[in-house]
Amino acid sequence: MGIARNSPAAQSGLQLGDVILSMNGQAISEADTVQRVVEGTAVGDAITMSVDRGGRTVELSVRPGAYPVQATR
Repeated sequence: MGIARNSPAAQSGLQLGDVILSMNGQAISEADTVQRVVEGTAVGDAITMSVDRGGRTVELSVRPGAYPVQATR
């Protein structure tokens, strides 16, 4: 698993290995919760996110958008 290039997550500064602690103040204990928060947020509205990055808490702001499409050949 990785972070898609040019995705909203990548543009917000989310990095491989970051562990999501909370989104919009809601504690995250399951991956399904992340999906529900994103689905419940309008495109362009910010999601505040706290992540654990190597033992340090980092605050990010993510704006959901269209998932980048990769061209197929």
